[in-house]
Parts: sequence; structure tokens; C-alpha cells
Amino acid sequence: MVLTAEHEIHGEESDLDPTPPTLHIPKPTHLHPLIPKPTPKPTHLHPLIPKPTPKPTNLHPFIWIQLRPPDLVFCIEVLLGLSLCHIQRPEYKRFAEYLAELEEAEGTFDRFTLSYQYFGIQRRSDNGLVLREWAPGAEAVFLTGDFNAWEKQSHPFTQKEFGKWELYLSPKVDKSPVIKHLTKLKLVVLTKTGEYVFRISPWAKYVTKMLDSVTYDWTHWDPPQPYQFQHPRPPRPSSLRIYEAHVGIGSPEEKIASYKNFTRDVLPRIKDLGYNCVQLMAIMEHAYYASFGYQVTNFFAASSRFGIPDDLKHLVDTAHSMGITVLLDVVHSHASSNTEDGLNYFDGTDSCFFHGGSRGNHSLWGSRLFNYSRSIEEGGLGFDYRLTMAVPDKWIQVLKEVWDEDWDLGNIVHTLTNRRRGEASVTYAESHDQALVGDKSLAFWLMDKEMYTNMSALIAMTPVIDRGIQLHKLIRLLTHSLGGEGYLNFIGNEFGHPEWLDFPRKGNNESYYYARRQFNLVDIEHLRYRQLYAFDRDMNLTEDKYGWLAAGQAAVTTLNQADKVIVFERANLLFVFNFHPCNSYSDYRVAVEHAGKYPFNRELQKTTVPDSSEQPFITANPEQRQTHPTAPLIPPGLLFREQGLRGAAGDELHQLKASHQGLYLIMAQAASPLGGE
Repeated sequence: MVLTAEHEIHGEESDLDPTPPTLHIPKPTHLHPLIPKPTPKPTHLHPLIPKPTPKPTNLHPFIWIQLRPPDLVFCIEVLLGLSLCHIQRPEYKRFAEYLAELEEAEGTFDRFTLSYQYFGIQRRSDNGLVLREWAPGAEAVFLTGDFNAWEKQSHPFTQKEFGKWELYLSPKVDKSPVIKHLTKLKLVVLTKTGEYVFRISPWAKYVTKMLDSVTYDWTHWDPPQPYQFQHPRPPRPSSLRIYEAHVGIGSPEEKIASYKNFTRDVLPRIKDLGYNCVQLMAIMEHAYYASFGYQVTNFFAASSRFGIPDDLKHLVDTAHSMGITVLLDVVHSHASSNTEDGLNYFDGTDSCFFHGGSRGNHSLWGSRLFNYSRSIEEGGLGFDYRLTMAVPDKWIQVLKEVWDEDWDLGNIVHTLTNRRRGEASVTYAESHDQALVGDKSLAFWLMDKEMYTNMSALIAMTPVIDRGIQLHKLIRLLTHSLGGEGYLNFIGNEFGHPEWLDFPRKGNNESYYYARRQFNLVDIEHLRYRQLYAFDRDMNLTEDKYGWLAAGQAAVTTLNQADKVIVFERANLLFVFNFHPCNSYSDYRVAVEHAGKYPFNRELQKTTVPDSSEQPFITANPEQRQTHPTAPLIPPGLLFREQGLRGAAGDELHQLKASHQGLYLIMAQAASPLGGE
């Protein structure tokens, strides 16, 4: 669903077409998250403090949005935010008719989605093979390959209804399949123009490329002893912490890394960092490596450039043994424009899987756009999480355009919290988009060329590195704790990977230098990348203990632009951030929901806080109407330095004397609302 960005939402009739003559639009306080919203003047009062009474309005509480392309118009109820009312138009009527036809032919929509169990090559219990394809524009379809000495027309398919084609191959005399494991195959399609063209089945499970070839070959994958999974899929985590990764770059070496390498070297790091989910990019086969997996040629084939399918299965199995859920990144909006080893012109027409004509071409990517019918009666197919794409864009924007001492904290907090309640979101400070060539990662924006020369702890810390490290931690923790119900990190960003990501291509002389992740930087003890890695690990482990991602949205109780202080409560924790570049604050008063004693949380500074037999705490006075704990000190770069407690977030204590950036405090709320320990 795309909102028309050129239309602003005002307290009057919408200028979208068509406009209902009797429907007016109020000035809503909770806009859809995709609708641009002016930066508010943040007050962020404690939820117990009464809000001003809003001005009454007689306008109907709806806003109008338009889908692009303009197939349907919805009205969304602003006050509830979730309920939809539909205006039926001829397009929706046609959709309902198509859905009814589909369900009549396939039984159910769910059964239709399991096409990989029906199409392609299916081996029966007696080793007979059933081959099915969908090629509505073809005049005839044949199978050829090693098994029949590449005879083009010896094995014709039979045409069925709804554009389906079917071929049955009886087992051999010895009861073995006619097509053996690793046999090379091709489909031969006779087009309506009388041309014979070679194609790969859209449901091929394995495709390979010879070094001297420019296209991929269909290689039949049916091992005599299929891989047997040893470990069950882990239960769905309540707090989702995702490690977004690319198998091919998962090594410091200048080459394409393998599934085996990822299993051996990367999965243990993911486990150690406290992530409970790995999202693997570029697994579906793509002929052009530099497309980052976004120009898929074979949607049901695991990329052979990383290894065989069983290597991927072993990777998944090993991840499951570690309690790590595995997600495979799915590119479902467009596909490669390749014909011989892709889906383009599969049956000889440009509209077999895609929109015909110019509508089916993505001019910027040079790819093909699928022709989907979208279910709107049930709200689409449904998703478990949204991606808060505005959050990383906001961080990159402020780093590019504004000095950190001038950051608008209200605008940042608004971006982090501007999501609809009841719809879980995965938040992230940066992803692969920010690492790609043409942009910079957060660490590179913060420290730039000094990352090449000044990341060693054997030399004095420079102001740029000191500020960059502290800001890197601040940004990630604030995003992690305030920005969503799930958290995502792209491979290498947890330790501030230097430089950018660029795959081999003609423009860089097919170099792999930037198509790798330099994990060796973390393994060198005197490099400060280890400190960022340790912080990321402790951040995840602290969340695992307290579960703020699984809790409701945070209540921001203090947002002081002048002091650069942000305070919020979530999951029975009190978060205090000081973003001021130089000011420390003593006896700083902040609102809390419950009176009592608030012990310091040492999870994120356990390596620098000395042991103490008595747990330090801050007391919230129950006699005060609005309970304010008196914080002893919120200094820049340090946490608290009273009651014998000293601490920092990753750097040695003596190195923090010249710190240029404030950090944070997490305090566990009182177990009892009236002064309990």
C-alpha cells in the first residue's frame, strides 16, 4: 500500500480523487505511520499527568488515502487505527471472482501456496516421476537432458487445464528413477510464434554454472540419502533479535564465502552476541552476484555459489541446535529479466508471471515486476512485523546534516515511537542499505578515516574516536530499547565494521575487497572494535534478561532538549540517556510511575564496575505527588560516580576523562510500588 506523498492531510476535505461529498477530515493526532507528519513540539508528559482537553470537532474521524496504482480506495479510522472500511469497485469484484476461481480449482488458497509440492519434479514412492509446469502461453512443452541424450521432442508434456502441463516418467526396470541425482535438464518450450526455446523449471531446486558459461544449468537435486534434520525448529522467541547476514561476505577473505564457513565461523558469533534469529539474504539463486540477491532467477533453488543444498540444511540445523531461528529473505516483488535461466518469457510471452508491457518492467533495476492479485478483504496475506524503515533513515539524516550537539531529540524520539499500537515492528539503526557503496555505515559516518589509524587501544584515544564510539552505542541502545518490538543488526555493524559494502562488478574490476566482513578486527585484542562488539553482546543479553522488546511501548517521561536528556520506562526498567556533549547533571529529577528503590543495572558495564557487596540504588520519594528519583549524577561519558559506583560502557576508565558524549543508565524498577527492595 503506497500513500500519495504529494497530498498533505489537513482539517478539510481531501483533494484525493474520488472524494466522498459528505466526508471531511479532522486534524488527526495519530496518523498512519507512512503519512509524513510535521515535527511536533514534544512535551512527553508522564502518562499520569492529565493531558489538555482537545478542542471538540464535528468532523468525521476518517482520513482518505489512495493506493498506487489506484485500484482501490480505503478509509482508515484514525481513532482505532486498525479497522478498515472498503469501497467496492469493479477491480475488487474481479479480484473476488479470480479468488473464487482459484479456490475452486485448487481447493483452498493455502493449498495454492504449496505449489512447490506439486509443480516441478515430484518423485513418487515407487520412484516414478511426475513433472508439472505452468506455461499458459506455450504451444507445447518437452523435457530434455542427459537422460535422453538431449533429444528435444522425445518426452512431450500433456496439456491440462488452466495452463498446466504434465509428464509422467515410469521407473526403470531396476525400480530406480529415470532421472538420476545431478542430471542436467532443460525444458523445451514451443512458443506461439513457432520458436523452440530452452528454459529452466521455475521450481528447480538446484542450478549450477560452469566457469566458462554465462548462464546457469538446471541440475536435478534428488540425493539417494537426503539430509536428515537432527534438531527441531526453536519456539518462536518472545523478543526477536535478528542478525541480518549474507553468506557470501561472511569471511575476511576476498572471495565468496560458503555455507560451511558460515556454519563454522559466523553462527558461533551470532550465538555469542545474544541474537536469537538469523536472517539470511540472497539465498534464492541469482545469476548476478552484485545484485545482492535482489534479481532472483530461481526462487526455489538455494544459491549454488555458496555450496550444495545439504550444506544450507546443515547450517539451518546447526542454528536450530543453538536455539537460533532462521529466516530466509524473500524477494517477492520483482525478478531477474534473464530468459534462459530465469522466469522472463518463460512460455514465450512477456506476461506469463509478470505484467505485460511497460508495466511489467522495473526501469531502475532492469528487472520484471510480478502480476499479483492482492487480497484486501482479509487485509492482505498478513505479516508478523513491520520494518521501521524511517528509523535508520533518520539516523543517517542527522549524522549527515546536523552536528550531534544540535540534534533535535524530540524529532528523533518521535521517529522511534511513531508506530501503531498492536502492530509489532522490527526496528534497526542501520541495515545493509546503509552499508552499500554510495553510503556509509553509522560507524563510518561517525569516525570516518580515523577508523584506519586510531582504533588501537595502544595509542591515546582521539576526540573523534571517543565521541564516535559513545554515539555508536547510544544510537544502538536507544533504537533497541525505544524503537520497536524486534531489533535487527546487519552483519559486522555490531562492531562498527569500517568502510562500505561493494560486490564484484565491472565498475570495481570484479574486486572482492569490499565484499567481505573483517571479523579478524574483533579478534585482535588491542583494537577498540572489541569494545563495540562487547557492548552489542551485553545489550542483547540485557534485553534477554528483562524482555523490553516483548513489553508494551515505552512511556517517555522526560525529554529535555536543552539538557539533551531522554528518560523513559519500559519492561519495569527506567532508561536515562544524556546526549549532552559536555554537561553533567547532579540531583537530576525525573518522573517515574512507582515510588520505591531503583537499583542500578550493571548488565551493560559489568567489565568496568567494581564488585560491591551492596547494590547501589536511587530512592523515589513516596511523599511527593509526582515521584521523582534523585539521580546523583548524569555525566557525559560516565554513568554514576557516587556510593562507590563507577562505570562506563566499554572503554577503560582512564580513557573516559576526555569523553565527549553522554551515555545512559538502566535501572530496574522497584519490585514494590511503595518502597520495597
